[in-house]
Amino acid sequence: KGHEFWLLSIGYSFTISPDGKNIIYGAENEEGVNQLYIRRIDQLEGMPINNTEGALHPFFSPNGKELGFYSSMDRKLKKVRIDGGPAQTLCDLDFTGSYMSTWGDDGTIITTNPDSGLLRISASGGIPEVILRPDSGKSYAYYRKPEMLPGNKAVLYMTWDGNTYDEGNINVLSLETGESKILIRGGTNPFYSPTGHILFGRSGTYWAVPFDAKRLEITGDLVPVCEEVTIWPGGYSQFDISTNGTLVYMPGVGEAPKQALVLVGRNGVETQISDKKHSYENPRFSPDGTEVAVSIRGEGFSNTNIWIHGIARDIETPLTASENDFNLMPSWTPDGQYVTFHSNQSGTYQIYLIRADGTGEAELLWPSENPQYGGSWSNDRTLFAFYEDHPTTGLDIWIYSTRDDTATVFLNTPNNESYPIFSPDGKWIAYRSNQTGKGEIYITPCPGPGPREQISTQGGGVPVWAPDGRELFYRESDKMMAVSIETEPSLKPGIPELLFEGEYIGTYDIHPNSNRFLMIKSVEDESESGFNQINIVLNWFEVLNEKMAGAGE
Repeated sequence: KGHEFWLLSIGYSFTISPDGKNIIYGAENEEGVNQLYIRRIDQLEGMPINNTEGALHPFFSPNGKELGFYSSMDRKLKKVRIDGGPAQTLCDLDFTGSYMSTWGDDGTIITTNPDSGLLRISASGGIPEVILRPDSGKSYAYYRKPEMLPGNKAVLYMTWDGNTYDEGNINVLSLETGESKILIRGGTNPFYSPTGHILFGRSGTYWAVPFDAKRLEITGDLVPVCEEVTIWPGGYSQFDISTNGTLVYMPGVGEAPKQALVLVGRNGVETQISDKKHSYENPRFSPDGTEVAVSIRGEGFSNTNIWIHGIARDIETPLTASENDFNLMPSWTPDGQYVTFHSNQSGTYQIYLIRADGTGEAELLWPSENPQYGGSWSNDRTLFAFYEDHPTTGLDIWIYSTRDDTATVFLNTPNNESYPIFSPDGKWIAYRSNQTGKGEIYITPCPGPGPREQISTQGGGVPVWAPDGRELFYRESDKMMAVSIETEPSLKPGIPELLFEGEYIGTYDIHPNSNRFLMIKSVEDESESGFNQINIVLNWFEVLNEKMAGAGE
């Protein structure tokens, strides 16, 4: 069974070693945890790299023997040998949005942080040094994708304002003088090619432009050199090159892979509830079970919007209509009048509330400087639980109260707590935490205080309560698990039991009036649309030089 790539809409999925012999990619392991894998270019299977659970944005050392990455588990920049061994912490990074790093052959690493700009650190570890702070007079929200130039005297990087990646700028910083300037307006994810070119993404195509790495100047015109490259919104291009000319890229996906909404009984018997086929995320039944709120990915993954699906007539109606934003994880209010969801329309994911009939504008629920996700309403509609990404404590669970329009933190341990969901009686919250080193499902009383009971035993995600509150369901990889729950006179969970197995995708829900689960199922081979596929081109520098010569360089 092939691995499913992750980081698809939030980062870089793979990288290639300088000598072109090894490809590193992120995938979900058997425990449902994100991990890095290594695949030699002359082999068919990838092997997991130990101690890289939760790794984001991998990058190679100049000799290709070590791998740097950002650990989302404990918010640190780390490195590990590709042939095994423990991961070494290089430094703390106090923001989950560490956007790629570059490793120079002078023994330094340059990384990025939206709050601090460009940071330099020894490859042996230490305290990061800020080498370029964001200009307060500019509208740039993020600095991304540094790329060390030959001689380690300058670095390419991009600035991005939170809109489309085509509105980013490619810049260069002199590490000798501290001066920076814009080289290219409109582009993302720069690479320096030993052929003497800057490569960058724009509108699903990679472009090349002649560049003098000593004078730090553009010396020619732009030429398209690789078309139909996947570039996720926000500028994460799925493209990399080795120093010997091997190109790896994910082809443009065009339309998202087609999936269907299906109902699955406790015995695993499946029924399709709609003839519609889309790329779905986060389906949720309305309180009366007649409608489904669900996120649908747009063409080329350029956006995700919330739709309302009427089950009886098989009719879909858009609830949001963003062209470049991601609107995700809808949750109905208990009266069925409103839907909450998180969206990046303001540049940072925040929770919004909108009328379920589509009238009126979406309103911000509770403003925060930190990203907010997901959520669940209590049955009396007075409390809304969601999780927030805090710079120092990671993912924390918060509760918003409609009584006084305030939000207070509910769980903020050094671990990551996520996916909170109220029990039907509103007295308990189930959630996911990595406090044991991997994701497990827990229950704790609300408002508390009280004990936290671990529910899953072999890893778990996406908890969902039975409508009567007597069971809690969760996913353990491809397994749907059920645990009986007693709450009187005290909380007493049962032993997890397997209901059914199936390669269903993402989150799910349970019908409010039956024992059937609403699941997402693939109905086509995702590789046919370019999804989960990496193309490899050997000796690509020959192609690059031919294209540049043909354009009259």
